[in-house]
Amino acid sequence: MSNPQRSSSKLGVCFVLLLCAGAGAWLYTQNSGKDAPGTPLQPAAVSMESAASKSAGGEAPAGGDPAQEGRLASELGKALTKAVQAVTSPTAGKKENVALEVTAPLNTGPRQRELGPEEAVMARVEKALAGEGTPEAGGASAGGTIAEAPVKAVERRQDSVVTGAFVKDLARWLTAGYVEPSHEGAPGGSTVTLMRTNARYSTSDTLRSVENDALKGRRSILNYVFTPGVLEVLYRLYSPVFLEELEKAAAAPRRGKQLDASQVADMFKVYADFMRRTAASLDAASALDLPSLLSDIHKAAAKEASAEEEFAKAYTAHAEARDAGHRAIMTELSQRMVQSARLASNFDAKEGAARQALAMALRQKATGPALSDADLVFLGEWLGRRKASTKSMVAAADICRRMAEQLESRAAGIEAPALQISLPEEAPRIEPVLAAPAPVLNVPEQPASMSIAEPVPSLSLPEAVQPVPAAAPTPVPAQ
Repeated sequence: MSNPQRSSSKLGVCFVLLLCAGAGAWLYTQNSGKDAPGTPLQPAAVSMESAASKSAGGEAPAGGDPAQEGRLASELGKALTKAVQAVTSPTAGKKENVALEVTAPLNTGPRQRELGPEEAVMARVEKALAGEGTPEAGGASAGGTIAEAPVKAVERRQDSVVTGAFVKDLARWLTAGYVEPSHEGAPGGSTVTLMRTNARYSTSDTLRSVENDALKGRRSILNYVFTPGVLEVLYRLYSPVFLEELEKAAAAPRRGKQLDASQVADMFKVYADFMRRTAASLDAASALDLPSLLSDIHKAAAKEASAEEEFAKAYTAHAEARDAGHRAIMTELSQRMVQSARLASNFDAKEGAARQALAMALRQKATGPALSDADLVFLGEWLGRRKASTKSMVAAADICRRMAEQLESRAAGIEAPALQISLPEEAPRIEPVLAAPAPVLNVPEQPASMSIAEPVPSLSLPEAVQPVPAAAPTPVPAQ
């Protein structure tokens, strides 16, 4: 519908231009030498005449020149033809469509002074504080008014796989496994082992996985956690939370009673020792050739399983032969059952010896006290199944050692207030009980001017040792 309207509008414009051109040419030829006052088209004629005269290089004469009038008429015709072609060309509409118009208000005030770098920054800050901040290109800005409001509690972050609920549950389980000392001054213990920990959290809801299958989910969790980088991140993220949750769980009543400060400190020491033993065991495992030590265990276990399978087959066949009444077959199958059981027992002993050799190798390689034999064997087999790298084992040992130091530090902080003795402000003064003074036998010599019978003022002697008064001189009879 737009094409017919556009063509009709172009034809109308051309027609109007042709009429205007004819009227202008007629007026120009009629009034070239005379001015007709009051004529509405006189200014147009005069302007056209002056433009033509200027293009010719001189002033227009008062009288009409036929040659000059013809030349002007031809130039006017050429100008009209170009105008008609510009209107009727197919690209005219397109040029109109892409034309841009720029408008802006006129600024009649004084010219603004350019701001320096510091002034520009302060201006942006004041604008942001006033609530007029807008995002800058390539960055972000904040706007709004400053108001006093209570500080909101910071939400603790947690890992998507090892959640905060796992740390809380682990702290409660460790507290429940703590065994109080039997008598005062003796160390406590714990029922927690690596094997029990693995059994408890192998299918825990606090560890999340995208796998629907339980075994695949457990494998994906272990492969994710047991790497140096993730172990370090989890330690930094959860170590303060773990200590807080462990202390909270210890302060809560359990089994009808509550742990006192000394028992809570002892519990921290027990698990610090457990962490240190685990670190020593991991260091020893990183220094050994675990695949070669585990191969003996795997071979003996495979042969034992094969012997047990032969025993099961012979037992089933023996039962069928007994039902069928085949005595000879029953005797042969009985011998096979005895041989299979003997082989299974021998391979079981070899498997136990290989496990004991693994525990002994780990214990000898450890630089300090290690875990129990059962936990050492479990740790070695677990690391072998995971195909753990040496870097992962060293990183895990370092984290266990640092956790042991934090547990001991917290235990010392708990024990410190308990060791303080509170005394009253004014303790009653205890007068010493003195025995009777011993007699003084060494009497200083008296000066010559003092009589012997005169007592010494500062000397008080017991009654038993009082000096005997001098006897009166016996009169001598006269001769």
